[in-house]
Amino acid sequence: MVAISVDSSLAQKLVVGVLLHAGIEVQRQRSPALDVAIRDSEDEVRAVYVGKKPSEIDGLQAARRLFRSIGADPTRMRPASEALLRRILKGGSLPRINSAVDAANVVSLRLLLPIGLYDADKIEGDIHLRLGRDTEGYDRIGSGRLNLHGRIGLFDDRGGFGNPTGDSLRTRVDDGTERLFVFLFAPFLFSLESMEEQIDTAARSMQEYLGGHDAGRAFLAAGVREKDSIESGI
Repeated sequence: MVAISVDSSLAQKLVVGVLLHAGIEVQRQRSPALDVAIRDSEDEVRAVYVGKKPSEIDGLQAARRLFRSIGADPTRMRPASEALLRRILKGGSLPRINSAVDAANVVSLRLLLPIGLYDADKIEGDIHLRLGRDTEGYDRIGSGRLNLHGRIGLFDDRGGFGNPTGDSLRTRVDDGTERLFVFLFAPFLFSLESMEEQIDTAARSMQEYLGGHDAGRAFLAAGVREKDSIESGI
């Protein structure tokens, strides 16, 4: 079992949903269904949100409220979901990394919530969600060192490895990944029931685009349910 906990310092601030998806084979070449989903997601974003500022898009406000609840400025360090949406509205497209990362980006655009994606077999020990302390951080995929001091972070026995703005090199999903953790981050206004619906969406998408199977879920909100666990011996 992997225990997943939220520190009491984050009480009344966030809700977290976790999916363990197993039995996958990550590939550089995406399935036709995933390619269609990527194009459809990009087209929908451009059709619905073109000409709007992020502050005018209702769906982005949940992630922004999450950041503000811990004193972070979402206009300086943007939630991952907002960064993806802005990229498309500026004329770009979703980055093509591998089948798992690309599927997660599609889900993030649909839900407009930050998603963390981690190779479950690269995580050591239990997982704790808390604010980072002085000098804590990690090497982030594609953008150097991320300082976690005063920011939301995911920590295992080796240190920090995740945050709603970007994931670490140490636990990144790559061609050898067989099991992955999907973390969804939302502000406390989300009920655990609402988060369960969001994880359902993520699980269906992962099944459709990656194959494999749903191997466990956890739902946490500090002050309501501060600890959950997932069977990891799949």
